[in-house]
Amino acid sequence: MADLNKTRKNHKIGRQDWQTPQHVFDHWNNIFNFTLDAAASKENALCWQYYTTDDLYQHIKLTDDHVLLHCTDGLIGLWDDRTWLNPPYGRGEIEKWVEKAYSQSKEGKLICCLLPVSTSSKWWQNYVTKADFIYYYPKRLRFGGATENATFDNAIVIFGLKP
Repeated sequence: MADLNKTRKNHKIGRQDWQTPQHVFDHWNNIFNFTLDAAASKENALCWQYYTTDDLYQHIKLTDDHVLLHCTDGLIGLWDDRTWLNPPYGRGEIEKWVEKAYSQSKEGKLICCLLPVSTSSKWWQNYVTKADFIYYYPKRLRFGGATENATFDNAIVIFGLKP
């Protein structure tokens, strides 16, 4: 049986920068070939182009020695046609990211989101229920940097999936 105190320490309230499990990203990237990670950090970006959630720069790696910095952030900047999103899960934060994903899909973009399952939340009711595809993970995920599985369920939510 998992030590609940240990699990709570791994998924502390306030920490919002858990890295996407690599196998989760790899599976969906093999299908959609993402070109942008919309809410990342320098340490956990999964695409060559990414926006951060904590500063105003888009980092575009041109070569190993050259990075282009473009002044914007993931909630302000335009997203690519095939965007990966594992947003900050914090209260008051996640709704802004999911709303942005939904609005970008209305511009013809495919947005694939890794989200906590929260079916009674306002953001879930307002946006996720309008998704084109939802896949619920049958087991709780272990995010990068954690020693235990998450204390919540996750789903892949895709907006802008064309038939």
